[in-house]
Amino acid sequence: MARASVEQKLQQLDDVSPTDGATFTTALKKALSDKHYRVIAKAARLCQAHNLDQYRPELIAAYAHLQLNDALKKDPRCYAKTVICEVLYDLNYDKQDFYLAGLRYHQMEPAWGGFVDSGLDIRRICALGLTLTRCPRMNIELLTVLYDEAASVRAGAVAAIACLPVSIAEPMLRQKILGEDEAWVLGDCFTALLKLEPDQSVDFVGSFLHHGDETLIEYAALALGESRLDDAFVTLQQAWVSGVPEPMYHMMLLRGIVLHRSEAAYAFILDVIRTNDHALALDALEQLAIYRANVNLKQQVQTLVSDMQRADLTDLFERAWA
Repeated sequence: MARASVEQKLQQLDDVSPTDGATFTTALKKALSDKHYRVIAKAARLCQAHNLDQYRPELIAAYAHLQLNDALKKDPRCYAKTVICEVLYDLNYDKQDFYLAGLRYHQMEPAWGGFVDSGLDIRRICALGLTLTRCPRMNIELLTVLYDEAASVRAGAVAAIACLPVSIAEPMLRQKILGEDEAWVLGDCFTALLKLEPDQSVDFVGSFLHHGDETLIEYAALALGESRLDDAFVTLQQAWVSGVPEPMYHMMLLRGIVLHRSEAAYAFILDVIRTNDHALALDALEQLAIYRANVNLKQQVQTLVSDMQRADLTDLFERAWA
């Protein structure tokens, strides 16, 4: 009898469901013990989709098979191992040894001009997974990935640290902010701080609205706006008045103010449209259009645009707010 191809095995998994009882169980266990990484990954996704935590031992065994002895050939780009890590995390697997090993996992693969590490997502997910455990040295272990060479892994560490008690997480995140070069990772730190310790973090994050790096200014503004804290809106307003008097700076602040979604923020943006030059007013009108489904706000904007009798605003309103 001819051996089934990878595509046939994948199709067989598509054709079964948990309602098939023993047939499904047999197919899933067989797939998790398959030699091909795509089949294993497909089976793992089925465990995730149907919340089948009883298959965690099979998932662990499949991960071990893919990791040992010629991992590059068994699982190129860490495709299946990454899926298994994600599925185990979603299934609340809480064994610290698995995640601690994942924090240190690298898989260097040949690439144009040298090598590339395909283990980034494994380290990122395992940082989050470690928070499900009772690891006594969790904060120390997370420091390892908080200073990883890959920005995406560092961002995963930030998300994990945000799950720790505030007394531990806040100083770690503040220290990271003062020593991080990647702006979007800093943005994640800002967001985490504002959620963990809002009363003590608004002024700290707000201080970056006066930073020399425009990208960092924008991430600080976005984090403040997304927090929806009253003090955060006040901080953004104050920066509007006391900061650099340039349209580009105000456009960056606007992106944060728009995300605040408070009546005070809406009123502020309407006033920007009413009182500012063409470019800034157009930018404010276009950014605010993400709330076009807000009937009351849309009516206010429509009335304002109609009263101003500016062809450019009218044209933009008809295109962006339709």
